[in-house]
Amino acid sequence: MDKKILGCYLLLTSSLVMAEGGRFDNEFSWVNPADMGRTKKYDVSAGVIYPIVNIPLDGVQNFPAVPSRFAFAPLSQNVDVSIRETYTLPSGKITYRINNNFLVGVVAGQSFLNDLTYPEGSPLRYSIWRSKLNGYNIAPNLAYQYNEKFTFGVGLDILKTTAELNTNFGFPNSAVPQFRSIPFTLKADGWQVGWHAGVAVKPWLGSYISLGYFSDQNVHLSGPASVVGARGTRASGDATGSVIRPDMVRLGVFQALNEEFGLIAQLSYVHWSNFQTIVANLPTSVSTQLGGVTQLTVPLYYRNVWVTEFGARKVINKVTIIGLARYAQTPINNIFRDISLPESDAWSSTIRGEYAFSDNFSAFGRWSHVFQFNAPISAPPNTPARPSLVATATPWVDILAVGLTYKG
Repeated sequence: MDKKILGCYLLLTSSLVMAEGGRFDNEFSWVNPADMGRTKKYDVSAGVIYPIVNIPLDGVQNFPAVPSRFAFAPLSQNVDVSIRETYTLPSGKITYRINNNFLVGVVAGQSFLNDLTYPEGSPLRYSIWRSKLNGYNIAPNLAYQYNEKFTFGVGLDILKTTAELNTNFGFPNSAVPQFRSIPFTLKADGWQVGWHAGVAVKPWLGSYISLGYFSDQNVHLSGPASVVGARGTRASGDATGSVIRPDMVRLGVFQALNEEFGLIAQLSYVHWSNFQTIVANLPTSVSTQLGGVTQLTVPLYYRNVWVTEFGARKVINKVTIIGLARYAQTPINNIFRDISLPESDAWSSTIRGEYAFSDNFSAFGRWSHVFQFNAPISAPPNTPARPSLVATATPWVDILAVGLTYKG
């Protein structure tokens, strides 16, 4: 049964667009708060990010035979479906210069969302049917510009997370019809506060170096869980668990070669290996309907990862174009790759354009495409009656973003 809870408590710790914990695929995240030093008086930006995820999955799901009075015969089911996600993330940020040295700012919005939906009649409803998780982030920041070369910044990450899981603990190979469907639902939410700090340096003309650190966040969730047992008995109560976002270090470098052209490089190290297991606690009323299971331990076996980016910026009159190539390792270890996270290492390419209507007002757009490698899934059963799944996922991801900026 561990795999079922995995969908809620593990699904969004990483995803196809979240090797860095959801922090930097967001158009409205600063590399670090020290970047605020580039603001003259105030900057205001608002827009939306629109990720599109499609995960074709092909394989076999096997329910083993279980010798019991319920006569669980062996059952194999082909799995040939597409898992889809499409959603909109609104966000915005404001930076205000108090004086020559101090600046304040805040970035707020929906920092991440995963909403995995499978066809309702798919065999995957016995692994995970529908999983949804939202992250709402508010990050107040303070920056101190020491001189033209050095700027320092600190800030908070206030994260609100909501989670929802709908799945099925039934046994389709049971000779008893009541045991073929045991629907389970969990809705939970929680808050967590983290922090970040950074420094930006301009060592010489046309050069810009930034270094930032972001603390980890372990959001403790609680909320109602319910299950309809094999005899039609509905049970409910409060469950608890957690969603994690790792600590990380990020280095950014920009070097202008002339007034119109410059090179960009960024490197991140993300400390996922702190999280080896997640414990989920079920209420007594629900665990009674699930065979007496009160606590589930989910193995993660996460690994630390590197994320690298390199590219260039070109200015043509009122248009600024940025092109980037990105390689992101996945924290998902080959020891444990479940259907909830059919992820592999990935390349991505990004093109971003910004048009300045005036010295104060501009509009921008961005398109990124993620080139995922095939991800083999080999998930053994956690109990004799649960299914194993041997499959291959071939995901692809597109991310669109549009927005407006006003500079005072």
